[in-house]
Amino acid sequence: MLISFLGIWWKPFNLAIMFTPKTIADVKLAYEGWEAANFYALAVIIAQIPFASLFQKWPFAGKATQPTEGLGVLAISTAAAWIVWMALIVPSLMKLSLDEHQIVTQPFGSWPGFLAFCQAFIIFFLMPAEGGEQYPMKLFAKKQPLMGIIGLLIALAAGFMVPPIVRSIITPLNLVPGVPADILVSSLELSIVIFLLTWHHLFDDYPGPQVVTNTAARIFIRIAIWFGGGSLFGILWLKTFTKLPYGANNLGMGFPTMGILGGQFALLMTVLFLNTFFDKWPLVRKQVVLDSASKRYGAN
Repeated sequence: MLISFLGIWWKPFNLAIMFTPKTIADVKLAYEGWEAANFYALAVIIAQIPFASLFQKWPFAGKATQPTEGLGVLAISTAAAWIVWMALIVPSLMKLSLDEHQIVTQPFGSWPGFLAFCQAFIIFFLMPAEGGEQYPMKLFAKKQPLMGIIGLLIALAAGFMVPPIVRSIITPLNLVPGVPADILVSSLELSIVIFLLTWHHLFDDYPGPQVVTNTAARIFIRIAIWFGGGSLFGILWLKTFTKLPYGANNLGMGFPTMGILGGQFALLMTVLFLNTFFDKWPLVRKQVVLDSASKRYGAN
């Protein structure tokens, strides 16, 4: 709705051009529009999720009942996502000019550079809510909004600092010849995001307090699992994505399919759907059957 409203005046987002282009020029505009519109999803991830993961729905949480609380968070976070999309993603993908003057510059110098920043930023703003037990921001503050502000600053710092470190490590390895280094950096960072979310949604942030009672030890073990497992998965993905139909195998059709990052997002969606919409069914259903059988026939 937001993008179609913008399309009243912006030709690339005009629904008639996007769905029924009539000329080669229209096709080019439609391609530009679909590309930028598609990555509004990235603006949602980096601008809306932190309102829950870092700010814990502040300032609405505890001060309003549902659905007012949810609508309030949705409204303010949508405004933030819209600003981020227009300020960072549109100029990353559209070369806008006025006469001979280029009126936008690409954030971080290139689209791959921006993606590398985003993936590192996502890792560190997810950590407090997805198994980090509100750390590391809880080390510096115990109440909102200071907790959220500190968490946001940590994530922003990671977005700037982590990609150059990863780039310096993987560039000599030449994991995928001919692919820009920042794409590989983004892929490895996204692999850690996938592993972090999988560990949270499907493995319930193992080890829990019943297994490791010390909070610091428990969180450091999880961090080792996220980064160690994510890195191994990331290298495996880079070595196999060209053979997978949701990677870069075109199945003989002559055009590229999802590629490195698109395929990883498709993989991640299966994990999120399995837990958020189906409550781990059919895995949990099988466990319930086994539990019922144990109660009926005894533990043996």
